[in-house]
Order: sequence, then structure tokens, then C-alpha cells
Amino acid sequence: MAVALEQARLAGERGEVPVGAVVVVVAEEASAQHQQPLGTAAGNQAERQGDPTAHAEMLALRSALASVSARGDSWRAVMPRATLYVTCEPCPMCAGAALACRVGRVVYGARQPRVGADGSWASLLRRGRDGSDGGGGSAATTEEDQQEHPYHPNLEVRSGVLADESAALLKAFFRRRRNGSTQAG
Repeated sequence: MAVALEQARLAGERGEVPVGAVVVVVAEEASAQHQQPLGTAAGNQAERQGDPTAHAEMLALRSALASVSARGDSWRAVMPRATLYVTCEPCPMCAGAALACRVGRVVYGARQPRVGADGSWASLLRRGRDGSDGGGGSAATTEEDQQEHPYHPNLEVRSGVLADESAALLKAFFRRRRNGSTQAG
């Protein structure tokens, strides 16, 4: 998550909405107990690319898929072992992409009440008893609070990781935007 947070900072410095993402996969060797990046980490690039779909999650997922393909591996075999780390709750487009890519786990920081697709605005990744994550928004959820996704029953979702840091970046960015400046500092 620290890598995703750094990508969010860099995106904010470029005048992009400060969201960062990285896809990692658990190493296959039994002796390797750590996760390794799959592809490259990314920050939002909608303004830079003139493409409103150039969200950090989309870019990180595309990079991971390209890396898997370049190695000659099947994305269907690799992506279920992958984790998508993102600094804020994915929007419906990015949640849909994570589902289509069959990532095994989504871990995110800050909730996004206006566009979040894990119970804040829509519920695409999972359903709790009340349509939310059951954790009140900022706390990490428990297994008991999650229901399986009907098309991706093994998807694990965890929210609230470095949420305060992620939310602070977003709040500062939008405060600057309201004051007429999108540059950091």
C-alpha cells in the first residue's frame, strides 16, 4: 500500500486526482513469503493522457496483464493470486475491471462516498448485510461481514488500509482545486 500511496502523491503533484495503485502477486516459490510487483505501479493519468478511463487501477491492471503475457503465463492462472492495492475505494469502472481480471484480492484505503463501488455509492465488489462493508466505512472489515461475489466467489476485499493518509491526499487536492490551483505545495 505504501507504493500505491507514493504513486498517489506523484499523481497529485502532476495535477491529477491523487490515487495510486499497484498489483502484486505472491511469489510461487515456497521460500519466498513476500509479494512481488506485477507490472508497474501507477497513479491517475486522466489529465495527462486526455483519457477519463486512465485511472490508477486501470493502468496498474493493464501493466500487470502485459507483464503476465510477456512472461508467457496465462492471466487466468496468475491474476487469482494477485492483489490490487489502491489508495481509495475503486469506482464502478475499476471495480468491474478488477472483477474481469479475476484478481484474488482488492485492498484499498479511503472510502469514496460519491463514486465508490464497494458499498459507498454502489456495491459491485461485495455485499454486506446492509449493502455496505459492514465496518462503518473506515475500519477493516471482517470475513463475517463479506458475502461472496456471485461471479467471483473467491474475491477478498479489505478496506481502510492507510485510509487516513489516502483521504488526506484527496482532501488537500480538492481543497487546492476549489482555491484555483491543482499543483501540490
